[in-house]
Amino acid sequence: DPCEHVVATVVALKMQREKGIDIEDYSSSKFKVVYSFERALNKSLVLKRVLERDDELLLIKHSILPIVSGRIEGPSISAQSFDLEIDRVLSGDYGARIDGFVSSSRAWNMMFPHLQQLTESKGVKYRDKVVFVNNSSKASDLIELTHEAAGFRIQLVENPNIVEEFSNGVCLFRTDEGLEIRRLSQNDLPNSITNELKSGRFFSMAEKVELFSSIIPQLKKRFEFVEFGVEEKATYEIVGFCVKNKIVGPRKVETSFHLAYGDPVKAYLEGTDFVCLGDTVPLRQFEKESKKRRQFERDFGLELSRVYEYEEENLFSWVNKVTRLRFPFIGDDLENLRVLGHSPILTKLLDDEVNFCVEIEGDEYEVAPEDLMDIHEKESKYLKTSKGYLEVSYEWLDEYKDLIRSFIVSKKGKQKRGVAALERMRILEGFGFKPPKKLQAYKQNLFASNRCADLSKTNAELRPYQIEGVNWLTQLQSGGLGALLADDMGLGKTLQSIATFSSRTLVVCPTSLVFNWKNELSQFRPDLSVSVFHGPQRKISHSSDVIITTYGILRSDVGKLSNIAWKIICIDEAQVIKNPNSKAAQALADLNGDFKLALTGTPIENHYKDLWSIFNFITPGLLGELNYFEKFVVKPIQQQSKTALRDLKGRVNPFILRRTKKAVLLELPEKTEVINYCELTEEQGQEYEQYLSGVRTKVTAGEVKPIQIFELILRLRQFACDPRLVNSKYKGGSGKLEVFKNLIMEVTQGDHKSLVFSQWTSFLDLIQVELDKLDILTYRLDGSTKNREKIVSSYNSEKKACVFLLSLKAGGVGLNLTSADHVFLMDPWWN
Repeated sequence: DPCEHVVATVVALKMQREKGIDIEDYSSSKFKVVYSFERALNKSLVLKRVLERDDELLLIKHSILPIVSGRIEGPSISAQSFDLEIDRVLSGDYGARIDGFVSSSRAWNMMFPHLQQLTESKGVKYRDKVVFVNNSSKASDLIELTHEAAGFRIQLVENPNIVEEFSNGVCLFRTDEGLEIRRLSQNDLPNSITNELKSGRFFSMAEKVELFSSIIPQLKKRFEFVEFGVEEKATYEIVGFCVKNKIVGPRKVETSFHLAYGDPVKAYLEGTDFVCLGDTVPLRQFEKESKKRRQFERDFGLELSRVYEYEEENLFSWVNKVTRLRFPFIGDDLENLRVLGHSPILTKLLDDEVNFCVEIEGDEYEVAPEDLMDIHEKESKYLKTSKGYLEVSYEWLDEYKDLIRSFIVSKKGKQKRGVAALERMRILEGFGFKPPKKLQAYKQNLFASNRCADLSKTNAELRPYQIEGVNWLTQLQSGGLGALLADDMGLGKTLQSIATFSSRTLVVCPTSLVFNWKNELSQFRPDLSVSVFHGPQRKISHSSDVIITTYGILRSDVGKLSNIAWKIICIDEAQVIKNPNSKAAQALADLNGDFKLALTGTPIENHYKDLWSIFNFITPGLLGELNYFEKFVVKPIQQQSKTALRDLKGRVNPFILRRTKKAVLLELPEKTEVINYCELTEEQGQEYEQYLSGVRTKVTAGEVKPIQIFELILRLRQFACDPRLVNSKYKGGSGKLEVFKNLIMEVTQGDHKSLVFSQWTSFLDLIQVELDKLDILTYRLDGSTKNREKIVSSYNSEKKACVFLLSLKAGGVGLNLTSADHVFLMDPWWN
């Protein structure tokens, strides 16, 4: 399916040849990428690359991608797709280097498919021998499994086909077709077990079930197996038939017939799977199995392992028929398969809680709410009891299912008093019960009036929507509840939270935001003393009103922070704890705070579990334990249950405040400017200080001309952005890029379009790599761009959130980019 340009080119070339005109071979004038494998001094396998044209050779010292794409000048290169893919891995941050050294399994996994293409296409040598790369097979040592008189022996031996191993996880492997380079299977067993396997390990017949069901499958994931006489490992049993039953309702059974070994059954065939019911492993008798299978299908006209459903009137005639076959039964017992009658679900109020029960022969029996939800999920109307099945009203279950879910969640959760009281009242009223007077009085006191915040100590003129936000936070704080402030980016979440701060306040934020918080507190709440709990010499200042720390410090020093009774605990960028199993989320759960506040513009990034994790911090117990939340809340929502979604919204809405820029647009000024202070990473700071020290020495010694000062300062600015702008071998990360990634994720997930400016196209290259990793749609304009108007038009017409990368020089004038509402200046200009 070629484009019109390719077709036109082919036609033109054909016409020239028909006229007898010689056509220059375009590819012959280009350099080709030539490869070879070498063994380095550290015993690793290295992929060497050079550029070759006729007798001319050029070493590849940098990535060829920018040259091939035309972004930078260089020799004309003829590159195939696998050349570019291999170059991308070697020049990227994947655990490989441009000189061909590959250290990480991730880099090997990315390169091996392209290396296989390379060797199939060009042919590559190692020590003057042609080798091929095998992407589909791995190499490992061998496990010999031998059946001995009293049991089994397994022993780890070297694979004779592995010719040479390399220290970076690959080897040279001998096959009938020749030599191959393969990845080595990872042996992640402890050294003690590996050494034991090398010496040989014996398993008695009493250990054979564990050996064949557990140990051997695990070893086969790591090693190749060679078996000797293992077919004699099982015991002899008579081959016959069995009937497997599964009760799926009061008058419905799923039945299947199977080839079986032993009576009672020791094992049976489920399709092609051999299922053992105990420690005995019967000897497979394949010839007898075939005869029995033909006999069964001839005599009974049924298929083995096929599931047959019997229900209603057919059920009882089937039970009578299959009993006469005298086959052994496995699975569910059919004795309790009877319907007792019909009963409504009764609800009673006992000790301020709802009690569910049914009536059987005049007696009432309590019913677990989990059982009610179980039959509703199965769309059944039959409830299993200790005496048999009971028919209940499915319509009643469907009407009250959301309240029953809430009741289960509230029973399982560990809720604070305020949260528990609100949930209890909502459930009681939903079932038609009048809440006790003490609960009603508590709720009235909780929301007695709209408490107005004291803003006299806040050194800022808040906008009306911000005042509303502060009052809302004050209301929840006074009621002992938690809060999630989820305003859109740029609406002042930090300022609103600062207005509510008092003594004994803890702020937890990403490392890149520590200085932002300190500056904001100093500016807007000068009445509060502030200290930062961070760094190797960190100490908690108990005299400070506000203590700022990071999620990393929280994880390591949670013991110190949990010993303090905090009045307020505020977490910024709360999506950091979206994984409830993370150490940060677990550490926050250990902190003791009267009022817990979470700030984030993206409370749900990928899954409803993100929201649960945040609420488990601010209002623990409101959404119950995680497994119940996923089963009774998330699963119904994923099945398009509008009532389940409405129930979740009703429970969390009182604790969430979210305003978008569109909602408060009339209150905003024409432009909002935010300075984000970025702390250098440790390695970045070392690079910066090292360069700065050298600059100071040169200036002091008079070795620098005045005009050169500007270049030295420019290099310092580049180190502050990303040291890779100066030193291509640097691997230590960039504090500015980390802050940018957090900001751009929040902006993009808020459905905003952004412009990102930098004076260095090399910095735009680094930014583009990070945006690609985040799967964010990106456009770009710099000095090499030819079709400016088309790119600008495409960006403006794009409806999805996206990013436009621009160099200051090329994108500073002559552009109309009104579809963007955020601008990031990555390195502000000199003036």
